[in-house]
Amino acid sequence: EFNNAEWGFIDYKKGRLTVFSLKDKKKVNFKVIESKFKEIYSHSSKVSRETIDFAIKEDKERQELLSQLKPGVKFIGGDNETYTFLKFKGKKILFYNDKDEFSANPEYIKGLTGDFDKNYRDHLTPVKTKKEFNSLSNEDKVKIAINYCKDCFVKEEGDELEILDIGNIVSGEAYYHEVDDYYNLIGLQIRYKYKFNFQEKPSIDNGFFPIYIGRVSDYYPISFEESYSDDSSFTEYHYTNGLGDSIEIDKILIKKEVLSDIKF
Repeated sequence: EFNNAEWGFIDYKKGRLTVFSLKDKKKVNFKVIESKFKEIYSHSSKVSRETIDFAIKEDKERQELLSQLKPGVKFIGGDNETYTFLKFKGKKILFYNDKDEFSANPEYIKGLTGDFDKNYRDHLTPVKTKKEFNSLSNEDKVKIAINYCKDCFVKEEGDELEILDIGNIVSGEAYYHEVDDYYNLIGLQIRYKYKFNFQEKPSIDNGFFPIYIGRVSDYYPISFEESYSDDSSFTEYHYTNGLGDSIEIDKILIKKEVLSDIKF
């Protein structure tokens, strides 16, 4: 009991006390210092079946909601605005609206709208766990690599990029000359035509662009925009970024033929 009312305890974490009002049958949050929480909790005298049932029901509803979260699903956030779910990242969720991308705890989601955003793939970025990589559709994997390719070649007004063809999804061992270190990457072979705004004529090249990057330091190179030969059949498995870094492809994970129906 506190504030002249009876409450059922649900949770206390970092100064936030979550309780169930036995009078109004609603969940309420309070900010309290730890000493005050201990004082309140020490005066508890009985177990509320109503609180237990409420907490069980709420947890079940939360799990059902989270199970429906797929890339592209739209939801109502804590500010009553509409957002599009992108993916889980650790214990947080990543999502976006028309302008920006955000992250928050899953509790930020108030409910799903029933709508779906088909353009969610334009927001996909390289993943850092094999579990997440394996959960992606082939379309999502391809889009991640293409998005990264766009980021490399379309930086300023007047830059142009055209994806000519895609090859295999491959794994490889990359080398970073600055630290004399090797590391593993998974990516897509892409043949592309580009023209920076300062160039007179476009250039064509083949490159390796990442899908999975694992636990790689931020400054390690993860894309390799040049092949050692002009290879339109994707049988060349050596790529560089022209700065002394390179990647050697060691395995084809998904063959080009399997990806042939994907629009890019």
